Amino acid sequence: IDAGEIEFEQKPFDLDYLLQSLMQSFQFKTEEKAIQVIKTSDPAIQHLVEGDPTRINQILTNLLGNALKFTENGTVRLNTKLLDNSEGRYLIEFRVQDTGIGIPADKMETIFEYFKQADVQINRKFGGTGLGLTIVKQLVEMQGGSIQVKSTLGLGSEFIITLPFGDSGIPVADLALLPEKDRFAPDNQISGLHLLIVEDNLLNQKLFCRTLESWKCTYDVANNGLEALDKTMRQRFDAILMDIHMPELDGCETTLAIRNDPNNPNKEAPIIALTAAAMPEERRRAFEVGMNDFLTKPIAPKALQEHLLRSIYQVSTAAVAEVAEKTLKGDDGGQIDLTYLLELSNGDLHFVQNIVEAFLAETPVSLQGLKASVDQHAWERVGNIAHKLKPNFAMLGMKKLHEQVLSLEACLHTMPVDAEQIIALTDALMAHAEAVLPQLVLPKELGALQ
Repeated sequence: IDAGEIEFEQKPFDLDYLLQSLMQSFQFKTEEKAIQVIKTSDPAIQHLVEGDPTRINQILTNLLGNALKFTENGTVRLNTKLLDNSEGRYLIEFRVQDTGIGIPADKMETIFEYFKQADVQINRKFGGTGLGLTIVKQLVEMQGGSIQVKSTLGLGSEFIITLPFGDSGIPVADLALLPEKDRFAPDNQISGLHLLIVEDNLLNQKLFCRTLESWKCTYDVANNGLEALDKTMRQRFDAILMDIHMPELDGCETTLAIRNDPNNPNKEAPIIALTAAAMPEERRRAFEVGMNDFLTKPIAPKALQEHLLRSIYQVSTAAVAEVAEKTLKGDDGGQIDLTYLLELSNGDLHFVQNIVEAFLAETPVSLQGLKASVDQHAWERVGNIAHKLKPNFAMLGMKKLHEQVLSLEACLHTMPVDAEQIIALTDALMAHAEAVLPQLVLPKELGALQ
């Protein structure tokens, strides 16, 4: 964070589902205390929000963890409220409240500083480094948000965070249409994988082999980097487990050779770094040479499974998205992006095709209805059709069409209604849709990646 190298994602996600999962993970921690954990959500947040779910989870995990740690009895609450929704943006407030020990007034200014806690006695009793709130504050502010704290000694504390998000325009209810798959379930994708273990330590080899056998996976073993290069030239693996420190050729050099060889069938295969020394520079080097993930030994089977499936999923989704990006382009430089559908359906191309076909069957009719309603100055009907089109354009990554519908809706909400402007916006939208919709075909190349 201090080096300014942290990156934030911008992708649609279900905020309420994230919060529910987060609260469930804290339920078991309250069993030893007389504490009730309560979550309230704002029903006004009806769409998927666009932002970084991982960072939001980190921020709230830290605050809830503190609240539970410093509360012996009473309640811990997480309240969510929509403060503003305009111009395709959400401004959301999160309040984490507890009935814990509270913070002395003269210590309020120091709790966000490095390694500072309100009282050294607190650290002795409750533990912790005092670093968490510093990180929370930085993560919040780096996303354009703010954080403040209110507290009364002996009665409890309240941390208030405001964060901006994008409004995807995609109703949360639309998630019910997606196939119900747990992409990381043990019996879903792990069985039947064929992997390469690149490891010079015999004990580690035996551990990996036994683990993969229990998952009904097949595998091959290379004792060093040179053997790995030979084996990767002979056959394609679903993933490669690559030790960093090996004789002959280390893991980074081996990975670089695989990535740079256009004739290697594993040039794009997921490669996971394995090391007993998790130094930052080693991690950085692993990613620089093209590794997809990084695990520190000793490695728990559950962690290995999750990282394997995640890497395979990310690489396959990226490959699909790359083909889609290259082929699904409108006349003005690319106005269609199926990444959202591909991610949510776990790369299920049949499902994506069904959504595309339904969209193409429905949208031209809606557009004609929109044009007819504008011609008749039937503004309420125009608004209803625009509201229906907006999430559909967002779902298929048609950003310009989505923005045009947003502009049309905003114009309809301005009184008195400017008929000439609405006609002009509608004509522009119709012209752009006429150019882009014929390009919406699932590329044949995607079939090879299925």
